[in-house]
Amino acid sequence: MIKIGPVATGSVVAVFGLFGLCGKPLYGLLSDLIGGRRKALIVICLTAFAIALLIFSQTRDISEFRLLAPFLGVTAFAYSPLLTAFISEKMDQAALGAAAGVSNAIIQLGAIIVPIVIGVVFERTHSFQYSVITMAIGPLIGAACMACVTDSRSQPAGIIFENNAGVRMGSLQAVDRSASPAHAAEDGG
Repeated sequence: MIKIGPVATGSVVAVFGLFGLCGKPLYGLLSDLIGGRRKALIVICLTAFAIALLIFSQTRDISEFRLLAPFLGVTAFAYSPLLTAFISEKMDQAALGAAAGVSNAIIQLGAIIVPIVIGVVFERTHSFQYSVITMAIGPLIGAACMACVTDSRSQPAGIIFENNAGVRMGSLQAVDRSASPAHAAEDGG
């Protein structure tokens, strides 16, 4: 059994929270720097979070918890703004609000369900290790699901592009240029 006092536990939680706060803008900046490749970053973030949880489940003393808390914090929350941006880039403008709302509702549902499931696992096993391993299953499932999502490279909304007749125009919707017969011919397709 792991015995750590409330002050030491609070310090680990504080470091986790601080790095969680920093993780969202860092992943957003990284996404912008690599050209908006959000799907790959979401998969990497969720996988890294699951791995960090699996390592965290093996820790036994406060120094190990403090060492791992920043990695958990950075990876635990960073996927959500990337997911919202990914969805907003892929959805038709008419359904954008509903899509963002549904994705955020699912994320919030996880915040309700996970503590209940982890509590049941801990109650039945009295094992910190099994509880944290169980927690790692969620991000692994999320990463696997996200890896299966098609990531068509649409132009973001509001970009000026040429239509099939070569006329430059603005768009309020994402336009998939790869579907255009004229652009397919230009690109050698």
